[in-house]
Amino acid sequence: MLQKALAGNNNLTTAHLTIADAYLKKGRYEDAIAEAREAGNHHGFDAAALALEARIRSVPKTPTYNLRLVQELTQKAINMNSKDTEALISASMLALNENRLADAKNKISAAIAEEPGNLNAYVVLSEIAKAENAAEPAVLLSGGGSQSPEQTYNLARALERIGDASGSIKCYQLSLSAGLSGAEQTAANEAISRLTEGAALPKSQ
Repeated sequence: MLQKALAGNNNLTTAHLTIADAYLKKGRYEDAIAEAREAGNHHGFDAAALALEARIRSVPKTPTYNLRLVQELTQKAINMNSKDTEALISASMLALNENRLADAKNKISAAIAEEPGNLNAYVVLSEIAKAENAAEPAVLLSGGGSQSPEQTYNLARALERIGDASGSIKCYQLSLSAGLSGAEQTAANEAISRLTEGAALPKSQ
């Protein structure tokens, strides 16, 4: 019974983090912070909650922006759990904003290693590529060495999220060439078609 209760509690806490992330994407920053703090009230999620609040407060020109607090929250999160994915993402974003690109790459690579399917990590990776003027964001994966088709697929999804259609198409194509299979293969092909049609729309008008 206790194990079931704990499992339910963990699921609820994860839901708070997911809702906070959704609020962040919608620009509901105060609500996002409230959800992150609610998650932080549960043991084992302290670092993730602090890091998520740091990420929320790092958005410039918003009522909740506070660079000093971002730095404090990020450091606390890393001190609590240096392998927490949210903490590593927050630390990478902070390093990127401070133009510490090598540290930003190291932190985001560690985040991807901890949670290969975390789309937010790939969004940060694509921003690092932009800061470095990298022609191919995919080369940053695995330190420029080989990467799995799943990693390249996730990077393609991240690039699509931030509106980089051409970069997204290229990474989807790379993931397919590398042997992406199953449902992700279908999704990649559909995305290429969707993005190609979207890119062509202005020319047909």
